Amino acid sequence: MSPAEIVARNRRLMRELLERPESAPPQGRRVLLLAVMVAPVLAAFGAAAAVAPGYVADVAVAAGIGAGVLALLLPCALLVRRRADRRLAAAAAPACAPLAGAGRALPVVHGLNTAAAYAKGPAAWDGGPQRAGAVAVTPAALLLRGADGTALDVPLASLLGAVDQPGTWPVQGSVDIHWRSGEAVQLRTPHRKELIAALRAAGVRVPR
Repeated sequence: MSPAEIVARNRRLMRELLERPESAPPQGRRVLLLAVMVAPVLAAFGAAAAVAPGYVADVAVAAGIGAGVLALLLPCALLVRRRADRRLAAAAAPACAPLAGAGRALPVVHGLNTAAAYAKGPAAWDGGPQRAGAVAVTPAALLLRGADGTALDVPLASLLGAVDQPGTWPVQGSVDIHWRSGEAVQLRTPHRKELIAALRAAGVRVPR
């Protein structure tokens, strides 16, 4: 499957999610899922401790070594992430400035789908190459600004919704914003949760 086909498939699934009737998430679902995943591990560990205590000690030593390696790598990963966030903030500063009077302007990266050859409208913000920009949410519109001076004002009524993609740390997550017309733009930002909160506060659907 080509990158373009993967993007199209993922976008189709996201639109299906946004087009479904909204329902409240089941209470306690996360706790139940966690219990289902952890219980077999604990049961196996307990059985091993009863049958072969020496094996459990070896596992504990290996786990300690792994934790030590993680403790060494974690500060490096945090440093790399913070440097990337600072570089984005500096690159997006020219895009954030025009939005100073429109509320909180968040630095973003757009143009993430390099496999797509788009030319105009919202789709032009989705196609590569990756570039810095800014986004702000007002009660009436989603405002996108590029560091190169490009601008796009999107009435909130024209949006179908947005999909949160948390990502796997330390890789930043992203937000896929979908138009009722079928277009979509993916925005990556270190302020993903703040962007999602602003969209929800403005009445844009973001499934939980």
